[in-house]
Amino acid sequence: MTVINMLGLKEAGIVAADEQASTDLRKTNVSQKLHKLGKSFVYGGSGPINMLGRVYKLSNNNIKELMETKGDFSLNDAYNIVNQEIINYKNQQKNNVLLASVGINLENFLTSQINGVALGEDTKKAGINFLNQVDEKFAMTVLLGGMENGKFGIYSSNTSGIGGENIMNYSSIGSGADESDKILSSYIASLSRDQRERIEPKEGIVKIIEATNASKNINQGVGGSLGIAYVPKNDVPIIPSDNQCILAGELVEGLTRNFLDKVFVYDKVFELVTQDGDFIKIKKEMQNTSKNWDEFDRILRGYKG
Repeated sequence: MTVINMLGLKEAGIVAADEQASTDLRKTNVSQKLHKLGKSFVYGGSGPINMLGRVYKLSNNNIKELMETKGDFSLNDAYNIVNQEIINYKNQQKNNVLLASVGINLENFLTSQINGVALGEDTKKAGINFLNQVDEKFAMTVLLGGMENGKFGIYSSNTSGIGGENIMNYSSIGSGADESDKILSSYIASLSRDQRERIEPKEGIVKIIEATNASKNINQGVGGSLGIAYVPKNDVPIIPSDNQCILAGELVEGLTRNFLDKVFVYDKVFELVTQDGDFIKIKKEMQNTSKNWDEFDRILRGYKG
């Protein structure tokens, strides 16, 4: 249960996500959703957090090994590795479930025989049911973002096998994607074709945080703290601290609710996200600048009125 948003900017890219995650036993609000992949890319996923973490570790290790021998490494190369790891992981789970539940492995099921003997119809039907459960339980989607050919590229990969390069300059995944997509698609539609290719970073960063805030505020199951990653032209992603991300989200919420001035929010959010801004200093500025800090503070703390 999550939302992850990516948006291409003028010679840069921005990623935002909530930090709620789920395991077989419980939900948690302390999971880090965004990770650096290799040296230049950002990895974020929606699905079982343990599976996402496993695929990330395997992919990251493979990329590091290949970079040592290959040198140059593209976002498309990273996508191919992540996609293969997702397929491998899902098939491994299917193999394990079949062995534990029916006494056959995945190859036996696919060939409909074991030791040269055809599988019985009951065994095949049971196998289909268990495999459908695996498909549902281990469903996941990953977004990859990074600079490619001078612009921010976005790739998606998932357990259904459908994915690849996103030709648009934004993407949303997760249970909160619909609400985020409303804001991002409306924003993109308001721009001319030329403007879409050169969105100013200050504006784009605020817009993607606004979209993520909207998903957190409306969609049940999307929660936790805001996570942000900024990918500048030099390819090295910047992931601000928890406190910087939280304050950036509060600043944008203040703009959305008309408590804070647009120029102030654009400048301070950009400072927090890209320039390691002092969140204590900026928080005090937010309090002093707010049109009604007491009311805004109540909203930030969850009060309804």
